[in-house]
Amino acid sequence: YSRAQDDNPRISAAFLQVVQAASLVSFPMLVGLLFVAPLFVPLYFGPQWNDIIVPLQFLCISGGLRAVAATTGAVYHAKGRPDLTFKLSLVRVPVLAVAIWIGSHWGIKGVAFAFMAVSLSWTFVSATWTARLLKMRRRDIYSAMAPAVTASVGMIGGLWGLRMTIFSGFS
Repeated sequence: YSRAQDDNPRISAAFLQVVQAASLVSFPMLVGLLFVAPLFVPLYFGPQWNDIIVPLQFLCISGGLRAVAATTGAVYHAKGRPDLTFKLSLVRVPVLAVAIWIGSHWGIKGVAFAFMAVSLSWTFVSATWTARLLKMRRRDIYSAMAPAVTASVGMIGGLWGLRMTIFSGFS
């Protein structure tokens, strides 16, 4: 990115490729884990771990969002604005701390949900700042994730079909 510091179209194109790659790797994998968690956790860890299923599912969503939001820091540095990473963290960290504190009143599920909610809002904030900095539309960032969303839907369809095939005789 840094060689093209003043070339917004070039940085935007590279950034969108990184977003697409990050989402293509993380979304289907984490959506797959989210989908199989109710079967996987008791099978692999034992039924005593069933309480972790819902928090795991919340964290799968958070992980996909964080994978995309994490790509924005390089853009801030490339544009000569590493201060944005620091300034935005000055907002994000206290918001996350308060959200986790509030969520803790509902146990591990509440904490995982709080983390997911902050991740969701922070992905939107990161996309907004990056789009402004690169003078591009936020919609372009979301469009770069479309192939990953499609692959994730395919993952769900495939896993659902597999689940129906495997467990059809056990009804």
